[in-house]
Amino acid sequence: MIAFTVVYGVLAVVWYRLMHRYTIEGAPDEVHDDSPEARSDDDADRPLSFAY
Repeated sequence: MIAFTVVYGVLAVVWYRLMHRYTIEGAPDEVHDDSPEARSDDDADRPLSFAY
């Protein structure tokens, strides 16, 4: 039980630091447009992906 508490404590500290860093840095400046109109011929070489 102590080991699980220590592991979850470490994970909580890591999570907090990541969230704090992402909050300070803010959202990324570049927005990726996935619309079909924005695609170029270079995208034809990429393999298709599948996600739920």
